[in-house]
Amino acid sequence: MDDSLRFVSCGLLECGQVFFLCTKCDHGDRYCSKECRSTARSESLRGARRRHQHSLEGRLDHPDRQAAYRERRR
Repeated sequence: MDDSLRFVSCGLLECGQVFFLCTKCDHGDRYCSKECRSTARSESLRGARRRHQHSLEGRLDHPDRQAAYRERRR
């Protein structure tokens, strides 16, 4: 039986919690908890939306999105 552990620091910058994973439980985890994973995912999605809005494609999508919004409001 292999008794090695992997030293991991939580991937969420605000957390930085240190934890260890045995080889059996190690599935490439980067976060110490579900809360940190969820927070990191939300930040990632927010950044992706921001980058899209600043791209040419994102600026061209805006009128269509606004028209759909106005249609739903009617």
